[in-house]
Amino acid sequence: MNSEHRHPGLFLHEGKRGPVWYIDLTIRGKRIRRSTNTSSLTLAKSIRDKLRVQLAAESHLNRKRRSQITLEQLVKVYLKRPGGNVCDENSSRRVLSYFDGKRLAESITTEDILSYREWRSTQPKYWGGGKLSNRTLNIEVAFIKAMFNYGIRAGLINHNPAKSVPMLRKAKRLRIPTKSEIGRLLEAARQGPPYLHPLIVLACYTGARRAELLSLRWADVDLSAKSMWIREGKGHKSRYVALHPLAVDALRTLQDAANGDGRVFHVKDIKRAFTTARKRAGLDKAITFHSLRHFAASQLAEAGCDSHTIRELLGHVSLAMSARYIHISGGHLKEVVRRLPDITESGLRQKKKAQICHTQNLTVRSEAI
Repeated sequence: MNSEHRHPGLFLHEGKRGPVWYIDLTIRGKRIRRSTNTSSLTLAKSIRDKLRVQLAAESHLNRKRRSQITLEQLVKVYLKRPGGNVCDENSSRRVLSYFDGKRLAESITTEDILSYREWRSTQPKYWGGGKLSNRTLNIEVAFIKAMFNYGIRAGLINHNPAKSVPMLRKAKRLRIPTKSEIGRLLEAARQGPPYLHPLIVLACYTGARRAELLSLRWADVDLSAKSMWIREGKGHKSRYVALHPLAVDALRTLQDAANGDGRVFHVKDIKRAFTTARKRAGLDKAITFHSLRHFAASQLAEAGCDSHTIRELLGHVSLAMSARYIHISGGHLKEVVRRLPDITESGLRQKKKAQICHTQNLTVRSEAI
């Protein structure tokens, strides 16, 4: 294309209907090409200049609007979204204790978030001291990632500085309490707040998550039908849960003390009460409230439930999460192993001898007939 067919931000295209000038501009790294619908260079230049001013003004306004969003404002917007939980509130307080809340959200870099995680790794646990686990650090980084992604979708910010921050590897552990440990925990819970014992019973027989139980409302509970409906569970998924008779009894004790606001449990944080009961029961700190969910799943597996049923009852995201309880159920594994054939020489001889005896018995019966 010669110089007569190209000018700054314009090029002439020879089409079937004749020559037409096209605009070719780059604004903030984005290339824009469109037709001017004219063969006049003078008119094409006028259209190009107007478009350039318009796009530059829009880009400036967007950049100015986004740059005014502070981290504190972004946190408030994110916490007000539907489906927020206590973990988000706790993570937000820790983030704002490290970063200046008046700081512009877009000024935070990936290095800042890595520094925050390094700082958090040096902080002691809130309960009992000790080092924070990689799981806790991952939860807080995941909060930052989700918050910035929400800000992008809402048009408040332009990028997510936590996007490239890798998650730390978590130690693979699945501590499932035994029936005797659950019994001791229930006895200890009777000495705690009135809500604790029924809450633990409900968790053991439904496998519901802590946040799902604490947000439960009486309108979603049908004691006569022995069922309850969990609204907006993990992943914003609702599900139906059948209730064991003991879970129904636990709910009845709470119904007698209901104050009319519609909530089943009138508490937001149960960590202190649960930890006290756990220590009183003499259980190790690996047993958390979430361990009750593992206990419920393992009991379902031992009762013969398949992974699909466990998934529906507990609201697992993937089938693999439900299947692991079938594999780690100690009694279930022992029973399956017992059914394996004896492949030793003595075992094979005994099996052959049993087959011969069986054949002889059949022959004697046929002769008798």
